[in-house]
Amino acid sequence: GQLVCKMAADERAAYQDEIDRLDNSVKALDARVAKLENSLSARLESQLPSQEDFNKTMGYMEQFFRTFKDIVKDMDKEDGDGGKLNQKT
Repeated sequence: GQLVCKMAADERAAYQDEIDRLDNSVKALDARVAKLENSLSARLESQLPSQEDFNKTMGYMEQFFRTFKDIVKDMDKEDGDGGKLNQKT
């Protein structure tokens, strides 16, 4: 005597059905994730500016900061400190 446990035919079929159901669910989720990742990256790429638009914007920013810097220099000169920033520390 040895005792051996074996699955009954109905239990084995139910077990295999559950494995198949879970396998199909994983495949469906994998496909959904791939679709979402692809649509997200496509959407992000379509929202990026062209290199020409980026360069144009950077030119505007550079012009803005140069003008702002000149305004600050002029204000410092008006204060009579020869264009140096006020040191209050």
